[in-house]
Amino acid sequence: MAKKASKTTPYSKGKRWGFAVASSMISTGKKGVHKADKAMQTCYKNAKSGCKKLSKSERAAFRGAADGMYDAFRKSERR
Repeated sequence: MAKKASKTTPYSKGKRWGFAVASSMISTGKKGVHKADKAMQTCYKNAKSGCKKLSKSERAAFRGAADGMYDAFRKSERR
């Protein structure tokens, strides 16, 4: 079978980045968890309303980053 072409959207790039950053922060301990939580809240706020004028792709990247961080939290809770 032929390999499926992957779509790299701003959302998917943001989600991968958010997951990687949050996973590394969570592994450092309690202080890292707090920092990752604060970063996730900021990304979500920027995706929702944003204090600056953001383009559609930038908002999608922030939404993806927040979702990726959330997934990292859920994965660390299961362990």
